[in-house]
Amino acid sequence: MERPGRKGFKRSVAIFWRQATIIATVALAAWLTIQTPKALAENEGHPLISAYKGSVLIGREVKEFDEQLLVVSKVQADNSVKTEKLAGKVTKVEYQDPGDRSSLERMRNYELSLKKAGFEVVFKCANEECGPEIQLDTIGYYPPQRYMTARLKRSEGDVWAGIYIPEGPRMKIWVVEEQPMETDMVSISADQLKDSL
Repeated sequence: MERPGRKGFKRSVAIFWRQATIIATVALAAWLTIQTPKALAENEGHPLISAYKGSVLIGREVKEFDEQLLVVSKVQADNSVKTEKLAGKVTKVEYQDPGDRSSLERMRNYELSLKKAGFEVVFKCANEECGPEIQLDTIGYYPPQRYMTARLKRSEGDVWAGIYIPEGPRMKIWVVEEQPMETDMVSISADQLKDSL
């Protein structure tokens, strides 16, 4: 025999779970729509550096003005690396690369293309040369791996590129377009400030 009120409690729990399931399903569907490669593919990764042929864009983040560290030296005896702290427009892109292409082939293609476009290779490393600091602190850890920092000198501000390609099918590109920060984005009225005090 059921206790009084038990039936109402069971119905409330059932309604709660039904609503929670609907909300979770709608949220998941919205997230998947935003995150699918097809949806992302409508946006270019970066206009200066294209994806490797056959790659699919899986993530992109653009900040009009931010800081980004790019590695510029091999691992030191104390396992540290030197980085260049850059400021400007920062674009971070992640691709799913074709599975039948090695990290060596992909990196050499990027290096050749960057050099043709006027970039100078500042630093590059492969596998153990990249060291644990690069792997853990700056680009993640997916051995074996290849990394390169390149720079294009321009009068309107230099462009830096960090290319990270592990042996697996994913890769990351950081592009920093050095430029001054936009100012006059905030206004303060001295008269209103006086009145409020």
